[in-house]
Amino acid sequence: MKPHRKQNAEQTSDLSRRKQAEEQIKNLSKFPSENPYPVLRLTKDGTVLYANAASESLLGEWGVKRGEVAPEYWHKLVGKTLRSNQIEKNIELEHESRILSFTIVPIAEAEYVNLYGLDITERKHSEHEIENLAKFPSQNPYPVLRIGADGTVIYANAAGLPLLDDWNTKVGQAASDSWGRLAADMLSTNELRRGIELEHRSRILSFTAIPIADAAYVNFYGLDVTENRRAEEERMRAKALSDALNNISAAMSSTLVFDEIMQKVTKESVEAIDCESGAIIMHEDNFWIPKYVFGGLTENILGQKLTGDKARPLELAAQTKRSINVNDALNDPRADRDWMKQLGIKSFLVSPLKIREEVIGVIVFHYRSAATAFNSAQIDFAEKLAASLSLAIQNMRSHEITKQSLADTEALRRMSAHFTETLELDDILETGLNEVATVFNVKHGVIYVFDETGNLVIKHQRELSPEFLEARTTVPASGGCAGEAIRTKEVFAPSKEQHEFTCEYAKKLLGLDCLTAIPIMAKGNVIGVLELFAPVHRRLSDRERRIGMTMVDQLAGAIENAGLYSKERNIAETLQQMLLTMPEKIEGIDFSHLYRSATVEAGKVGGDFYDVFELEHDKVGLVIGDVSGKGLEAATVTALVKNTIKAYVYQYSSPAKVIELTNDVVIRAAAQSAFVTLFLGILDKRSGALTYCNAGHPPPILKREASGASPLRTSGPVIGALQGLEYDDFQETLQSGDILFLYTDGLIEARCEKKLYGEDRLIKSINDQWSRQTKELPELILKEVWDYSGCRLTDDTAILSVSIGEK
Repeated sequence: MKPHRKQNAEQTSDLSRRKQAEEQIKNLSKFPSENPYPVLRLTKDGTVLYANAASESLLGEWGVKRGEVAPEYWHKLVGKTLRSNQIEKNIELEHESRILSFTIVPIAEAEYVNLYGLDITERKHSEHEIENLAKFPSQNPYPVLRIGADGTVIYANAAGLPLLDDWNTKVGQAASDSWGRLAADMLSTNELRRGIELEHRSRILSFTAIPIADAAYVNFYGLDVTENRRAEEERMRAKALSDALNNISAAMSSTLVFDEIMQKVTKESVEAIDCESGAIIMHEDNFWIPKYVFGGLTENILGQKLTGDKARPLELAAQTKRSINVNDALNDPRADRDWMKQLGIKSFLVSPLKIREEVIGVIVFHYRSAATAFNSAQIDFAEKLAASLSLAIQNMRSHEITKQSLADTEALRRMSAHFTETLELDDILETGLNEVATVFNVKHGVIYVFDETGNLVIKHQRELSPEFLEARTTVPASGGCAGEAIRTKEVFAPSKEQHEFTCEYAKKLLGLDCLTAIPIMAKGNVIGVLELFAPVHRRLSDRERRIGMTMVDQLAGAIENAGLYSKERNIAETLQQMLLTMPEKIEGIDFSHLYRSATVEAGKVGGDFYDVFELEHDKVGLVIGDVSGKGLEAATVTALVKNTIKAYVYQYSSPAKVIELTNDVVIRAAAQSAFVTLFLGILDKRSGALTYCNAGHPPPILKREASGASPLRTSGPVIGALQGLEYDDFQETLQSGDILFLYTDGLIEARCEKKLYGEDRLIKSINDQWSRQTKELPELILKEVWDYSGCRLTDDTAILSVSIGEK
């Protein structure tokens, strides 16, 4: 190489370094949050005071967060820098396949240092390249070639000879056509070129080519960049998998139908991990059942119940709670060779799905065309995806449980609402059977009751054949599903094996299986049985057992109420009047209340109630509720609820806590299964602060003097239905002139023809009465409802209005 060529190269290198330095100064001067390189602030004791966004991955590698102590090396370095009060430069650190150089600036008076990082990876590589280029060719560990303008290989060092062997040439002979043309082209342009890559014997070489025009040849200096390139490819693959995982996680939180989401996740995850098929397999009833598959497996395994050797890898993943990686499925003892051959699977990866350390299923990925080893990035992807899937399934189940709980609560509410409207036994039986069948998602059912001879007779039925009704006119109280329910006094759901001797009549007469028989209990005695039928046998869930018994208990209560109504009416009316007794005045608040019974046809005595009572520290308790059913039983539960609330509200300042405890008391103490809608509020007379909790009750309406009326936020199921429920407190503030309007559902369920009065019409009516006072509002609103319904209420109605008194 001639001297003037060397000088040009050195000038170019100096210019490049100057530009790099200028760029570094420019980046260092940026505000830390905008700096593309790490910027940190560490205190004298090593605590991380500040870290910009570019430092997040570095903190993650250290295993610390802002406010925590950095690793010991950096802690000591900070102390040294502060003691010397001298800037430390060129502190190098390898991080995520990059090389960072830190400048540490001490701020002695504040006892912390600022660390400014730079990415010097490329500079380091360039220095390494220059170092190798500077070596005498024969000493260079990488290929050095000289190719003339005519394509002849003029020189090759020892490391370059294997390359010539690949080209099937020697020194003095022509290089490969492409390299010969490259040399000629470079000599014509006389421009240096970098990054000329060549794959050679599983390695990747990168050449810098320098044309020597005066001598009519080109020098090629090679570097082995295999590891760098593979690391970069690994980073790109990891990033692609990370991006795919983020996209899949986003899909799992979408509003699509859950089955559609899971099928999409299966497909996209198989494609992202670069496999050929995959499946999500759930663990149910000691079976492994493929629920979602992709990649040609549908006909073979979808919906199958896998056990034994077929499920061995899945069981192993469940036992160890770790991923199972089988790279050669036909020869690995953990896999069933015949099953793998049948499915055409050569390799597979299994990652467990866990909810609270319980394995609920697995996600599986397959290679089918050839046995292929899964790399660490794929395994990491599968495990992270399994964690995301587990969370999505857990959320879905919670959502389904909540949705089902709300549906069950609504069914209970409908039953209770109807039972309070009628004392006709036929209406009660029809409503009860229809609601229970709807909750169990079946069409066919029957209610038996005892006759005077002690046998069961059909009292009501749902979509049963005439042949069945004729054959079952009188049924012995022993034997069959109904007999089992009577004997055990519990919900009876025959197993698949029991069907042969308990459900023969249903199969023969209806072509159906008995799903369940539920005893109808009154005061500990069986008075009848409700039986449901389904097209095919299925296992009854715990939820169905609980809600079925609760609903049938409601039905039993309604049946008993119908029989005892006339006897209990006078007693219940007297008790109810006592329960509706209110104080004449409470200092600091204004309030008004009224109670109206429904028409005689619906039964006069119901379970609506309200209460206002003083508490300590200038606070007042506000209660309104509605007990299911009518008569003495409803009045008894009302007394229980009111007394329980008053007992607990003096101990606990949280309405939610009081309602939780009251719910448990009602479940344990009520003679019949009963549920109660309930609103409990604690009002601070001085500040107007209202803390409240709502258990399935119509939301009270807050009439603001400044902005009109709107319902309060509500949440939580009714009490008395299920044990161990949790509730939440909410808060609102009453200003001077605001009125809180509380009511039971009889008010908004008043009808004109078939149209309900409804909450929207109630809010409008309250807004229309904006100038009225607290004591006037209940009567005015009731008059509007009364006129709307044609002077006929279908349910009892209780109203309570409250406002902060003049101070």
